Amino acid sequence: MPIAFFSLVLILLGIVCGAALVAVPLGLTVITAGPMIWVLFPLFVIGGFVLLAMGASAHAVHRASRPAALALLLLALVAAVVLVAGGIGLLPGATADAPAWPLWYVLVVAGGIGVLGAASFRGKTGAG
Repeated sequence: MPIAFFSLVLILLGIVCGAALVAVPLGLTVITAGPMIWVLFPLFVIGGFVLLAMGASAHAVHRASRPAALALLLLALVAAVVLVAGGIGLLPGATADAPAWPLWYVLVVAGGIGVLGAASFRGKTGAG
């Protein structure tokens, strides 16, 4: 159980790093996302999933992975919506002058890991 908890904390920290990368172009934060956040986002998420898979029971992996994958897909969806809304002029101001590459980074990383995590549960029912 402690391994599953530690894994979830790492995954959550990774998702927070990804959310910070999305918040900066929107002007929702006064800080800038430095290189450390860029590295820690995928490192924490992937490291948390690997640690979870290595050290937790199959039931714990299933119970933790699905919500984490869905949270990553939601983060990727937010990044995609912001990219589209900024591209067609629905979000004037902060996104107009901000570079879009943090949003693309979150879209690709969170979307890729989220899709892999969600696809691993395709066709499975119950607590497995």
